Amino acid sequence: MAENDAAYFEQLYANSEYESLVSQLFAAPFGGLSAADYANWARDFAANFKHPELGVGIEGLIYQPMLELIRYLEANQFNVYIITADEGAFLRVVSEDLYGIPPERVFGTTVREEFVIENGEPQFVRTYRVDHLNNWDGKPRLIQKVIGRTPILAAGNSNGDQQMLQNTALGGGMSILVHHTDGDREYAYDKHTDKVIPLATKEDWVVVDMAKDWNKVRADGSK
Repeated sequence: MAENDAAYFEQLYANSEYESLVSQLFAAPFGGLSAADYANWARDFAANFKHPELGVGIEGLIYQPMLELIRYLEANQFNVYIITADEGAFLRVVSEDLYGIPPERVFGTTVREEFVIENGEPQFVRTYRVDHLNNWDGKPRLIQKVIGRTPILAAGNSNGDQQMLQNTALGGGMSILVHHTDGDREYAYDKHTDKVIPLATKEDWVVVDMAKDWNKVRADGSK
């Protein structure tokens, strides 16, 4: 039984059993739900969520500098996309309210869905397995598939963004690495950055030091 067993999932990660890990975390809990029912669940979750440590809702976890960058890029005729390792179906439900980015420009890890017709109505029904894990090399592959262009600018914060940032920087664009150094206003950590930190110097990425470079962290104005 894997329920509430963090060590079980950590072992899957350590053994590089990523598809099994993601299927059990993303797909299995909602297998058999229609896409519409899942979207309703996501809206309810987002509306009632409170961070267990910070005590804020989902809006309080949005980075103010991230919003400022999005608005700046849009004002200069850029199309901004969210490319995430998290499940795209969840973020699409809240992306417009949180970031002002429409769902058709949000792409992430996907769960395989089946198309069915029930009572004369078409539906997409979630299965119990992952379709695409959008991390590591999965990110530039998905970008190429759905956008068809190498990004002019890409931003990330972990090893999972390595190939996306390399693809952008080595393709002539700008790559930004956000380094979580602020233990007072957020969290200070280097976990899952051992590969991207050295590459940032080697490939001339822009490194943002959260503690030094951000006047404000959270968009709700609390810090």
